[in-house]
Amino acid sequence: MEENHPEDVCSETDATDLTERCELIGDRLIALEDKLQTAILNQDQALTHILPEVKCTLHSMLTQLKIDEQEEEEARVLDELIKDEAQVKVEAQEEDEEEEEEEEEEEDDQYFSDSWDI
Repeated sequence: MEENHPEDVCSETDATDLTERCELIGDRLIALEDKLQTAILNQDQALTHILPEVKCTLHSMLTQLKIDEQEEEEARVLDELIKDEAQVKVEAQEEDEEEEEEEEEEEDDQYFSDSWDI
């Protein structure tokens, strides 16, 4: 009796059919790879067209940030000047008050010293 091996079950027709299917799958993979490569190139070209716009937008944002930074610095300097001016006024006022007190003391001293001479 003849034994059937699994290798024998697969006939030449099946092997040919399987080979053809593998070749079709290989061809399909190559076609898909070409489509993928084309899509990547198209995507790169689309990005290349967008880059100048992105660059311009980023440049505008950077310019605005620099302007904002300058305005903040100017405001800080102005605040410092105002504080310094207020401090000078306070010091001047204190000096005036001290001078007035000294003048009053001199007048008081003058008044009392004159009264003793009588």
